[in-house]
Amino acid sequence: MPTNINVILDHPDIVYFPGQTITGRVNLTNTSPKNCRGVKVKFKGYSKVHWTESEKEGDKQVTKHYRSSESYYNTKYYVLGNGSVCKLPPGNHTFNFSFMLPPNLPSSFESEHGKVRHEVSAALDLPIAFDKKCKKFVSVSSLYDLNTIPGVNSPVQENRTKHLCCWCCKSGPISIVLNIDKTGFVSGESMSINAECTNMSNRSMNKTKAKIVQKVTYYAEGESKSSTRTVASLEHPSIPGGESDIWSGVLLKIPPLAPSELPGCQNIIIKYTFEFSMDPGGMAFDLDIKFPITIGTIPLRNAHQNIMFPPGRIGYPAPPAAVPTVKVAPPAGLVAPDPDSQPVDEKSPLYPSYPPAPGGPPGYPSAPGALPGYNPSPSASFAPGAPPGYPDAPGAPPGYPGTPGAPPGYPGAPGAPPGYPSAPPGYSPPHAGGAAPSAPLYFPGCVNYPDMPPPSYDECVFGPHKITNDSDDEDSDKTGGEFAPRYVTYGFM
Repeated sequence: MPTNINVILDHPDIVYFPGQTITGRVNLTNTSPKNCRGVKVKFKGYSKVHWTESEKEGDKQVTKHYRSSESYYNTKYYVLGNGSVCKLPPGNHTFNFSFMLPPNLPSSFESEHGKVRHEVSAALDLPIAFDKKCKKFVSVSSLYDLNTIPGVNSPVQENRTKHLCCWCCKSGPISIVLNIDKTGFVSGESMSINAECTNMSNRSMNKTKAKIVQKVTYYAEGESKSSTRTVASLEHPSIPGGESDIWSGVLLKIPPLAPSELPGCQNIIIKYTFEFSMDPGGMAFDLDIKFPITIGTIPLRNAHQNIMFPPGRIGYPAPPAAVPTVKVAPPAGLVAPDPDSQPVDEKSPLYPSYPPAPGGPPGYPSAPGALPGYNPSPSASFAPGAPPGYPDAPGAPPGYPGTPGAPPGYPGAPGAPPGYPSAPPGYSPPHAGGAAPSAPLYFPGCVNYPDMPPPSYDECVFGPHKITNDSDDEDSDKTGGEFAPRYVTYGFM
């Protein structure tokens, strides 16, 4: 069987937030000894924009490509070896990893002209052959608290009137009176629409329609391009002349969506608009009302009482302590220089070391309020309440690094064969500065709103996406590079 490598996330179906720790493991299987420089893991967050336009140059039509990209973090380190050539014995090998996300990250996003991605990749570093690689994408979301956005809890009242021309005479007017109780919503919540649509003309109106539109603007090489997608919509049938149509508390549910804006991202801007229209048919233009709305990740306080606790949810339990806020700068050594933009000496691999910084945020290793059971020191004995399987904790599985029963050749295990890579002093690949893989994660929004039921995490309403006409395969994985991010979604009564 050929050499296989796979990245397995401890929590593949949740949404991570800035300041939280991604944990998982690299599984490596080889049937014969391999000369290698080690196993590296890489954590990367970035945006990418690409679109094409047909332009005329002289007598020819040419295709112009517009591209831009941004990097938010790019960190890698060895979970096995140190960059020097060594021999990897045959067998099944498992290496744990962890990485704390930096603050102020834009949410994961996918569309036909741009994307924001957060990914974890692993590679068996081979000196005289192509590296064996594997990549997994992670859903990340910014925290967007509607309670901090001015005006989103205020109602909207609009009315529009229009006269239709019929032959050479004006007909009676058509009109819309619209009332919406607020403009700030979260995914899973329903907008309550109250409207009176009156047709005093002498012809029938085709329909009335309400919809939410996502507008995405892309920026590259000094130019911009916008595209729109309908997020959700509802229609009422035709209105005969002289009659009215009443929308009384009609609910339009908001599906799983990226929150408004993309904090920290300059080349992709997301806006949402609510549109209500009456279609007169024929050559006449629609009578419509449009105004911006805001999609957040934490609902308005007056909506908390209507949220249900999601049964069988995949998500976070209530937090045992406050979590790092997105405004806290990462401790020294957390985010390494971008190895793709700055030279990195592979012989001096990055071993992230996250010492407890004075005044570190609550929940940070060794800081007041650290998670129960967290063991900040790789060499220290287990802390009371440490989850089973944590280093030196009761119930650690045989073969766990440094535990009795570790297979020969495992880093730090007795009986490692000559030439097998040895970890440097103090090196702890399973948990390089993060919480144990089995440590619980939680929704940080519950810190400020402990009585608010937590959300679930649902796939984006648009499903997987791939940038159109993009031949760059650096972002590809075994599924062809398509990825459907998950978003914070609440269950409302």
